Amino acid sequence: MLSQLLSRFAGYLPTLIGGLVVLIAGILIADFVGDLVSDTDGQWIIDVFGLAVKVFVYYMTATLTLNPIGFATDVLTNLFNVFVVALFGSFGLAVAIGLGFGTREYIAENIDNWTPQASDTVSEEGSISGSGSGSDD
Repeated sequence: MLSQLLSRFAGYLPTLIGGLVVLIAGILIADFVGDLVSDTDGQWIIDVFGLAVKVFVYYMTATLTLNPIGFATDVLTNLFNVFVVALFGSFGLAVAIGLGFGTREYIAENIDNWTPQASDTVSEEGSISGSGSGSDD
């Protein structure tokens, strides 16, 4: 029984060592790439992007390291998917609100010019579709 346990551990050891090597390499690469992005410009937004790149590489490293070792990475994958959907959803909402507030004055100034043109177009479309023979049933 002890020999079976030791043989299973010995068979698992190369996978564990390989996972640790990938983990250490991923951490070093994440730090290097994150610092490389952060050092391109002195603006705060670039620092945020550098941190985002670093966190993304950490996530990829953790997922790639833990999966072969035998840990379930489904929770990490689902968490990342929820984060991406929330990020792009909030970005889309921010763009929609920004466009709405940004074009409010322009629309208020030009709505009087657009409504007669729209009503003329609707009446022309109505007379064209109403000139046919028979009913629309």
